Amino acid sequence: MRLFFLVFIKFFFVVNLSLISNALAQSKDDDHQLAFSKEWLRLLYYEKKGLNKYKSEVFSQKFFLKKQGLKDPLIELQSFIEILKTKSDDSQINDEHPICRFPARFFWINQKLKLFPMNIFSKCLKMNEFMNRLQGQSASMVFSSYFVNNPSSAFGHTFLKINKDESNDLDLLNYGINYAATVDTKNAFFYALKGLLGFFPGEFTATPFYYKVREYNDYESRDLWEYQLNLSAAEMLFLNLHIWELGSAWSKYYFLDKNCSYWAIRVLEAIKPDLNLADYFSSTFVVPIETVKSLLKSKDLVKNIRYRPSLRQQLLDRFNLLNTSEIKTLTSLTKDLNVEKGINWKDKTFDPHFLKTLLLYFDYTNADDYVANEDALLKKKQPLLLALSQTKSTPDPVKPLDLKNAPHLSHPPRRFGLGYKTQNFNDVYKQGGLNLKYKLGFHDILDSNRGFNPHLGLNYLDTSILLNERQSLTDSSKDNEIILNYLHILSVESFTPINKLESKFSWRFKMGLDSEQYLKDWTKTVGFINFDSGVSKSLFKDDSWLLYFFVSNTLEVNGRFKNKARYGVAPLFGFKYNMRQDTNLVFETKPLFVTDFSNAFENIIQTSVRFQNYFESLSSSISLDADYLKSKDLESTSLGVNLNYYF
Repeated sequence: MRLFFLVFIKFFFVVNLSLISNALAQSKDDDHQLAFSKEWLRLLYYEKKGLNKYKSEVFSQKFFLKKQGLKDPLIELQSFIEILKTKSDDSQINDEHPICRFPARFFWINQKLKLFPMNIFSKCLKMNEFMNRLQGQSASMVFSSYFVNNPSSAFGHTFLKINKDESNDLDLLNYGINYAATVDTKNAFFYALKGLLGFFPGEFTATPFYYKVREYNDYESRDLWEYQLNLSAAEMLFLNLHIWELGSAWSKYYFLDKNCSYWAIRVLEAIKPDLNLADYFSSTFVVPIETVKSLLKSKDLVKNIRYRPSLRQQLLDRFNLLNTSEIKTLTSLTKDLNVEKGINWKDKTFDPHFLKTLLLYFDYTNADDYVANEDALLKKKQPLLLALSQTKSTPDPVKPLDLKNAPHLSHPPRRFGLGYKTQNFNDVYKQGGLNLKYKLGFHDILDSNRGFNPHLGLNYLDTSILLNERQSLTDSSKDNEIILNYLHILSVESFTPINKLESKFSWRFKMGLDSEQYLKDWTKTVGFINFDSGVSKSLFKDDSWLLYFFVSNTLEVNGRFKNKARYGVAPLFGFKYNMRQDTNLVFETKPLFVTDFSNAFENIIQTSVRFQNYFESLSSSISLDADYLKSKDLESTSLGVNLNYYF
């Protein structure tokens, strides 16, 4: 009997130890499966860095429970589960507990392991206070149009918007979830350098939407396009919880790729792991509008599109309905309001449309002061608000949404071109050959206007390589060579046509390497900086004709110049004709005066014609270029044709 008992005890312990061992092994397998699931990896923004190696794109230690958690998804998961299992007494749950710090993580793990009832969140006082402010019922991706006066916003900007309801009634009280760089310098050089190399930390902030409207719509005169997302109630709850835990996250901000748009997409992928939005755009340079396009390429993700015109655009529409006398009265009244001059509104009879326009104009002229002096400005316009409230006002007619110019319909940013170019010099020699072009981005005023401001051009790393054959017309000798025709590092064109609302300067800037600007000899390359400024004017309301008058300045640098540099200045006349949305023609001419700083100015006449037609269905265009140059000793003509593919 004693022997049987000993055998039974031994068998009992062996079996149970085996079961415990198997249970532990199963538990480890379960942990491993969860830790390397797409859901967990995306929720903590892990990237694979090699065989079984990971690293999170979030750099702040506060975003993790363990220091090793930055690089080890399994350790971070097991640490979280261990805390949940060992501290099961809900009296220990407070704002500093991982459940309250990382509610989205807890929500996801608890769905798998069923460790706590969901009402445990009632212990998280700070989180609940934030959730009560947010009240997120739906979400949108908002695209803010291009603003060339700020390098970080020149390509547009995107941010998430959390909506309290589906209507527009409380729209301004919704929240914008923005990822942006925390900037510590105002020096333009260091600003650009740090932004390109990732020396700025990027952080998430939740800001009332009316602040974003004031910043983008009013102050920077940028249109806002809102793409409402089709998210379920469970996904919205998960997004709200995740936004809270993103408050402790920061990462390195890179202007070109790890920017606002990249992180907005990554957040959506974290709460909806079946999305693979990054597959639809380049990972090298993340352009905001390309991330918006990725939303529409994902089936049924976007359910509605809204448009909020900028304050400037609203004013332009209203100014077009006023005559010269009314505009003069309006500007005079705005000056009186700004100096708080008493206005007897009872002695004045203005229709509601005029008063609404006056109100918008007051906001427009004071847009940059609203943040610092909001109370003072509200006091100044209070008499106007009172006068408007006493009129029999009718709602403004609602314009139907016109999607023909929606930003997601714009052409792709990169472009490859293949063509032929030829040039003739004084009937002494000619040159020409195959022309290979590549442009990393973004938009030229010759490109399709669809989705873009027709008066804005912004390009970088625009390159042309010529397989050139140079032939003498006197002795028939030939030379073949591969030439860098040009490398334009950066090119910006900003035309602000004079109108009833404002008279601002137009300008453009270009820098890089080019075939010699004034000889147009492709075999001689120089470094250059070009800056033109002046005025422009649209001839018709549809902006089909744009005339401009500039003073053009160009500085060329090359060691073979007598003083290492050469300067040219000229009055310039040009026009752009938008034949239709996808077809543009640009003509320019200028009598140029050039000096190498040792001799008197030499006069050179330059004229150019450029034409381009974009084929939307093919993402391609055909472009034609013609140039004429004449000086005292030189006459040159050149022609070029290119087929371009956008991608």
